[in-house]
Amino acid sequence: MSRLTDLDIGARAVIKDIVANEEFKNRLRDFGIKKNSQITLKGYGFLKKVVKVETDSNTCVALRKEEADKVLVERESF
Repeated sequence: MSRLTDLDIGARAVIKDIVANEEFKNRLRDFGIKKNSQITLKGYGFLKKVVKVETDSNTCVALRKEEADKVLVERESF
């Protein structure tokens, strides 16, 4: 497993865990970011301080690096 911020732009992955308190997990879940869901890394902001992802429900979400580091993923192999 690796952190969301370890992915390259365009990479797809499955969320394996979110290492955070329940309040933060619930906030991410509201955006469609939850365990076992698929995400695609769409891009990074300046100095990689912001991470833009697309969920499997086609919702685009921007996360701070500190938040994205809490999302553990497994890269999809084609």
